[in-house]
Amino acid sequence: MKNFCIIGCGFIFSRHCESIKKIGGKVILTIDNDPLKKADFLDYHEAFESEKFKNDVDVIVICTPNGLHKQMVKDSLATGKKVICEKPLIVDDDFNGLEGVNVVLQ
Repeated sequence: MKNFCIIGCGFIFSRHCESIKKIGGKVILTIDNDPLKKADFLDYHEAFESEKFKNDVDVIVICTPNGLHKQMVKDSLATGKKVICEKPLIVDDDFNGLEGVNVVLQ
């Protein structure tokens, strides 16, 4: 079973949770900068430093607004975890440093 971290708890969040559950995975960490979403962390940099993230997360799923994807993907790949990003991956044509990310269309 894989353990997932989801960045972004907006409207597509529940669909990713359902898909993760269907494949036998488990969402163990959530991140969203809106305190009303009641995520585990408000800042993904802080979450990446946590022991739970370092020891238990296998896959990072990025479900944030499009303009945030590029840097979040780069930072996520730097952790050594598998990374899945909601489409579109980027809003410009600079894919430099994004090798290894998987893009999903729900």
